[in-house]
Amino acid sequence: MTPASRLFAPLDESSAPAWCAAAASFARLSQPPAFQGRGIVICAGGMKYFPPAWVTLNALRHFGCNLPIQVWHLGPHELTPAMRRCLGKVNAEPVDGRALLSRFPHKRLNGWELKCYAILHCPWKEVMLLDADCPPVENPEPLFRTRLYRTIGSLFWPDRFRMEPSQSVWNLTGVEYRDEPEFESGQIVVDKARCWRELLLANWFNEESAFWYRHIHGDKDTFRFAWHLMGTSFGMVSHPQIRVNGTVFQHHPTGRVSFQHGSDCKWRYPSHDNADKDLPEYQHYKLFLKFMRQLDGKLEAEAAACAG
Repeated sequence: MTPASRLFAPLDESSAPAWCAAAASFARLSQPPAFQGRGIVICAGGMKYFPPAWVTLNALRHFGCNLPIQVWHLGPHELTPAMRRCLGKVNAEPVDGRALLSRFPHKRLNGWELKCYAILHCPWKEVMLLDADCPPVENPEPLFRTRLYRTIGSLFWPDRFRMEPSQSVWNLTGVEYRDEPEFESGQIVVDKARCWRELLLANWFNEESAFWYRHIHGDKDTFRFAWHLMGTSFGMVSHPQIRVNGTVFQHHPTGRVSFQHGSDCKWRYPSHDNADKDLPEYQHYKLFLKFMRQLDGKLEAEAAACAG
């Protein structure tokens, strides 16, 4: 998305509509590379996000998901040797996103920004992105076979919020106001061959996060506005999320709960610090707690070093 930088003033409130139009035009010129297969991408690292990712990874394997998995992170400091050994036990491959910057440049690769970048540059044609703290309660592979996904090439899930017509992002992007849910990007399913240009545009929004995150909350609606700017329909699960004690329950398109996104209630190290999830609504609490207890010995020395 760099050519437009020679045509416009720095990105700000006055130049944003022209930047959006140029970025969308530039994205339309791109052809998707020849990706193959399906896989799962999880962005995780450090003592805050690796423990919930460990639960998510083990849940995927426990429920029978055999798809290849990559765990993207932001440098060697985010994945200790013990964490890397843990990934090997669930057949997940670590990927250092910042090590790829010389090949795939990005202006500002941080936590939220890494999600779209990982979707773009992972090796698979069809990708499921899961937040580290978004364990499934069933095998999510069949989502690739749902009618909604096969028809449109993408699956997104609703947040509990709706933007007001007065919010600045409508005018800044030139997108006409829609009374629709915001996106909740703890889980995304997308066919890159069909949605490559939309993903490039979403990635541009995230590259310019210093500006856009002042008008939208993190990465989640960068996808929504990218799809709208490109005039592309997206698959939206029609069932509203349920939120209990900081956990967001998201549904399969048919209506059953499929994911338990710990948005404000993540699995934490050590394992005994997770009683707030022992609720009637929370599925597989004892199973997920067992996964956490597996970490207690494995990460004890490294957790002590981080605390020190």
